[in-house]
Parts: sequence; structure tokens; C-alpha cells
Amino acid sequence: MGTTYDTYDQLMADFPDAILVHDGQTILYANDEALRLSGLGTRSELEGRSILAFVPKDFLSRVKQRISQVTTEQRSTELLRERIRLPGGNELHVEIKTMPIEFDGKAAIQLVARDCTERVKTEAALVASEQRFRALVNDMNVGVVVHNSSVEILQANPTALELLGLSEDQVLGRTSVDPMWNVIHEDGSPFPGAQHPAPVALATGAPVLNTIMGVYHPVARSRRWLSVDAIPQYNSSRQEQQVLVTFVDVTERRNAQDALLREVHHRIKNNMTVLKGLLVLQADSVAGSSAEPPLRDAESRLMAMMVLYDKLYRSGEPGALSAKGYLPMLVKEILANFSVEETKNVTVEVEDVPLSASRLQSLGLIVNELLTNVHKYAFAGRPYGKVSVTLKADGDHLRLVVADDGVGFPEGVDFEHSTGFGLSLVAMLAKGLRANLQLERSHGTTVVLDFPYEAANSANFA
Repeated sequence: MGTTYDTYDQLMADFPDAILVHDGQTILYANDEALRLSGLGTRSELEGRSILAFVPKDFLSRVKQRISQVTTEQRSTELLRERIRLPGGNELHVEIKTMPIEFDGKAAIQLVARDCTERVKTEAALVASEQRFRALVNDMNVGVVVHNSSVEILQANPTALELLGLSEDQVLGRTSVDPMWNVIHEDGSPFPGAQHPAPVALATGAPVLNTIMGVYHPVARSRRWLSVDAIPQYNSSRQEQQVLVTFVDVTERRNAQDALLREVHHRIKNNMTVLKGLLVLQADSVAGSSAEPPLRDAESRLMAMMVLYDKLYRSGEPGALSAKGYLPMLVKEILANFSVEETKNVTVEVEDVPLSASRLQSLGLIVNELLTNVHKYAFAGRPYGKVSVTLKADGDHLRLVVADDGVGFPEGVDFEHSTGFGLSLVAMLAKGLRANLQLERSHGTTVVLDFPYEAANSANFA
């Protein structure tokens, strides 16, 4: 025997969702929530109406088919989202589930409905907002990339793809640690993925602004310099949800700065040439006196810097240079002050490692001081000996070795306790390089300079 009206009402009267029972056409029962949802005053106004009277025309065919399916197959439907039309003419969005039941001894259909109008409006507003955001992003003249909390790229606008020289398929899903980016700092040093603006913004929760990055452009086969901002965005719990990264192309500006820097190098070199000439004249005028050696030393130090500035001016990258393009030429200039016999057994071996201009200047002055010291003191009592200058990469360090088979440093004299300006200068420059400076006295003199290589790659060698 099926459920009676009164028994069913006791079960469903306070049910939070709207409950309707109908026979495929006429509404047989409605609970209080169904009454409230319909906007009618009493149940009698709702019960006895046609169930199809609440169905908009564009849903009518589908509802009839569903009623027939439930009646024929005697099985429940999945949860569906539909619209209903109220007696006053308003429409609501509802989630509906229907199932066959027996009511007052007859086959019937139970309909459970929940109002989801506000949720539908919110979802529609979110979709519209996302569409507006995407349209805005796509129309922007700056590159825009959105990363998720794992630093994977979720979205990139057309300007970003053009600046990076990549397709959307090549970009989406990539992270900052992907070696594909081949990014460098302004000084030419590598720019590790973990230090990119997006992961830093996520890690710190703070914006990262005005970061200059040199990114290799595979289409143009050259570097593009980008000024990058990364802004973390949060969810309602103040947890970082994603990072909005924007960037603009500053390549032309940087090229103009490089051109200006080359001109500065050129003028500095010319000024140094004038100063060197003055030092030569002054040293010649006091030849044989105690004032001559310091003047000659100053001339030699100035020459070391002149060689560097000449190389920088002639190179395409004024901020960095290969050590192989600088140190051998510098040694050749220094050897010009040696006798012909003294240069017989001099060997120079320098690896092709790019270094910033500031580091090369320090290394050049160190090599100049050490070779000048060899010239003055190493081969006392004999015409010449063996001299070697090497610079090699050793893992994440560089090792400079200047060695001779001369008489060796006197005991008690080292870089930390020297009264001479030259050795003190070497110690000071080594400290600036964060180098470990070692002096070995066996079989002559060997000076070893070991320093970190973490900021040494040039943009020319990408």
C-alpha cells in the first residue's frame, strides 16, 4: 500500500528542499518549501495545478521526455539544473531530481527541487569577469603571465608570447626552473629559476618589481631584455593563490645604454693614454732616482686597465668579456717590460670563461702585480727562468695560478704582512673577489687565487 497524503506530509512538511508529487500531469502534493518557492499563498493554490504550467517553453519538451522516462523505466534521474516559471511570471534556476514512488496507492513521481538562482548568477558573473579579464589581458601592450602556486604558467597573453618568442603550447605548464628560459642577469651571470621574480614573490609574499632579465628569443636568435614585475595574489584565507607577472621589452633602452657605456669606456681609455704618457715623461725625467720605480709601477697598473677598457670598447658586450680575450693580451703587454731572454719560457693558459668587467679588472691588476714582482726579484743572478699564468674553471670556482721557478719569496714576507704597496694591493683585490689566496715557496714561487664563479657568465656566451 502506498504512502498516504497525511503520512507523506508528516515526513516532508519541514524538509529543507521543495517537494512535489505529481502523476505526470497534476500536482498531488506540495510541502511548505515548495509553497514558499512558488510564491503562492496556500497549498490548495498549488496542488491540483498542472506540473507543466511551471515549465518554460524551451524546457517543455525535455521535461515531458523525462516524465515519460521515469514513468516507463521506473528509475530516478540524475541531478539536473533547469528553470521554472512562477505564477507571477518570474523564473528561478533550480536543481531537480525526480524518482518514481507510490502515493495514495497510485504510481506517481516525486520531484525534489532546490533554488540555485543566486549561485547561477554568481557563476555567470565569474565567467563574465574572467572573459573581461582575458580580453583586457590579451589587449594589453605588456607581456602578462599568470603562474599558479606551483609556479606553473596558467595563462600568457599574445604580447608575452611574442616577447618570449614561444607559442602558447610551449609556455603553458612550464615553471621558472625550466632550463628552456636560458635567462641571465644584466652583468651576464646566470639567473637561476628559483631566483626568478615569480617564485620569489610566492616565497616572500611580497611584490618583486623592476627586475631586469635577459631572455633568449629563439625566433630572433638573440637576447631580449625584459623589465619584470611579479605580484602575488591571495585567496580569502590570505594564502598565495597565484602570481601575476608583467613585463616590458627594454632591449632598445639597454642597447642605448650599452652604446653610451662603450663611449664612456672609449673616453676613459683615451684619458688613461694621456695619463700613461704623463707618467712615462715623469719617470724618464727622474730616471735613476728613488722616484722612478713607483712611477713605472703606476704606469704598469694603468696599462693593465687600459688593455681591459680597449677590449670592452671593441667587444659587443661592454659589461663583460672572455678572460681568454683579455688576460693573454695583458700578459703580452706586461712582458714588453721584460728582457727578450726573460720571455723565453713564459706560458699562458687561460680558459674561455666570461667574466664581468669589474672582476676582470681585479684579475688584471693582480696578474700585473705578480708578474712585475717576478720581473724585479725572481731571477736574481740568472738571465731568465720559467713563468706560467693559468686560469681554469674548477667546478663552481675559478683558479688563477701565477708560478715561477725563481728564488722564491723570502721567509716572513707574505700578502698579509707586506710593507710593499704591490702585495698589499693583491691582498685587497683578492678580498674583493672573495678569493682564497695562497702562497707556495717550494721550487720558486706559486700564487694561487681561488674564487667563486657564481656571477661570471656573459650575455655573449648564452
